[in-house]
Amino acid sequence: MLGLSAAVQLSMVGAMGQRLGAREATWVSILGTLLGLAIVVVVQAGRDRHTSLPNPLDRRWVVAGLAVVLVAALLISARDIPLYFALTGTIATVFLILTGVLVPRLGLALFFAAVTLGTVSGALVMDDLGAFGATPQSVSLGRALGVGLVGVGTVIVRRAK
Repeated sequence: MLGLSAAVQLSMVGAMGQRLGAREATWVSILGTLLGLAIVVVVQAGRDRHTSLPNPLDRRWVVAGLAVVLVAALLISARDIPLYFALTGTIATVFLILTGVLVPRLGLALFFAAVTLGTVSGALVMDDLGAFGATPQSVSLGRALGVGLVGVGTVIVRRAK
């Protein structure tokens, strides 16, 4: 799941890079990530009225105001591309939050092995489909075998505990 989300995010950033340029694509992705994090903080603050962020970011209204500014900046930055590209950063937010939850449970090696497997598997499928305007690249035996080897490596990491 996380690996697939990473593959989707990277594909979207690459597609934005073709349309806008690398710096601009990175900027849109960063704005989306910050917006996603601001939304998470506002929701968390709304639930238990407490965050461990430093002052003034521990106040919900400050972070909500920051989120409004980020939405405006994101809309301005993404005005020449399909709006769904602005979601690249929110995908990163999910990835970052789940990393904080899963790494302590799985361990770093298994986490990264699983994310790598999901990323290359998802990228292989998106390459075949030509996702987000990329030039389609067929799944070959060698490419599929490479993904299979990553899967075998993931299983080895899991069982070697």
